Amino acid sequence: MSLAVRRHGAYLTMTLLILFFFVTYFFSTPEPVKLVENRLIQWGSLVAAFAIFVGTIDIFKFHLKAVGSRASGQWKYSAVLVAMLAIGLVTGVFGELSGAGITYQPFAWLYNTFYVPSNAAVYAILVFYIASASYRAFRIRNVQALLLFVVGMIIMFANTGVGYVIWPGFVPLGNWINTYLVAAAFRPILIGAGFGIIMTGLRALLGRELYGR
Repeated sequence: MSLAVRRHGAYLTMTLLILFFFVTYFFSTPEPVKLVENRLIQWGSLVAAFAIFVGTIDIFKFHLKAVGSRASGQWKYSAVLVAMLAIGLVTGVFGELSGAGITYQPFAWLYNTFYVPSNAAVYAILVFYIASASYRAFRIRNVQALLLFVVGMIIMFANTGVGYVIWPGFVPLGNWINTYLVAAAFRPILIGAGFGIIMTGLRALLGRELYGR
């Protein structure tokens, strides 16, 4: 395949698909066009599933290589990951074949017994890093740091029982801050992110991105 086809073929395909979905989203289209749209969405789901499958194979290969080479400090964790991934894959397939899906008892037991506690443990460990970062951020060196410290303490007391015991007004004050101040500050971030997505899309449509080069 020539370089021109590899470079511009993907851009052309992406441009046509974006324009097609743009038209079908904002304008009323005939029934045959809607059928094509639904079929393309199904193909997109299929491609995404295939990408997950390829990623799973890549993870298997990487960690099986670590187990086979007895990589120092790594192979035991890789063995656990490969074993759990294989068991989860098998139970998930049997769940789909039986019609139970994610409610299939072995799969549900595996999820609730291993994944949920592990996920909670990871978030619990992150609390210490968040506390350390908060300590550094809450050093009162200027007015902005003082404001950050005051708002952070209000939100913390509003979300803990001890805050309600100290002063019941922490809860409504914290809710007011989250509802109005935080929402007002977060919306410009979302707007800026939206503009960034639009600009990235325009650069991709114009062939200005360097993917695959």
